[in-house]
Formats: sequence, structure tokens, C-alpha cells
Amino acid sequence: MLGHTPIPGYLKSKSNQNNYAFSGESKRIIIDRLKRNVNISIVGYKGDFSVERNLVEKYQPILNIKHNPRPVDALIEARKRNRLIAQG
Repeated sequence: MLGHTPIPGYLKSKSNQNNYAFSGESKRIIIDRLKRNVNISIVGYKGDFSVERNLVEKYQPILNIKHNPRPVDALIEARKRNRLIAQG
């Protein structure tokens, strides 16, 4: 979504074909942009994690696809495209 593509072929020998990586410079730019534009809260929680599903369904955060009743189509397509690039 930010115009960066992952390292081509990064996932070729990996068992998990979803966790692609970006080059150092792209990674730095993405992290800096997220730091400036995204609020994150980290809290300890020892209960049932179904609460996460409820929160995603209620607040529909743009970067969450799973459990989001209104996922962003452009994000879904960008992730598919990035996986293909990273798979080589």
C-alpha cells in the first residue's frame, strides 16, 4: 500500500509462504511512516483471544483483513502481489 515491494524470491526456500520481507531502506521507510501515522496500544491479556476478533469486527482497522467485515480490497490485492514477488 505504501508503494514498496518485498525482496524478490525471499520466500523461495521458506516453509511459511506469507511472511515476506522488505529491503533495509524500504523497511525503514515503512516503519517510519507507520510510527508517524498509526496509534498502537500494547496491553497484557490472559483471557480468551476472541476479544481480538470482536475488536476488529467493531473498529475495522484498515490493516486488518482477517475478521474485518469491510476489508480494503487494495490491501488484499497488494498482499497477494507481494507474496507472488517474494515467492519468485
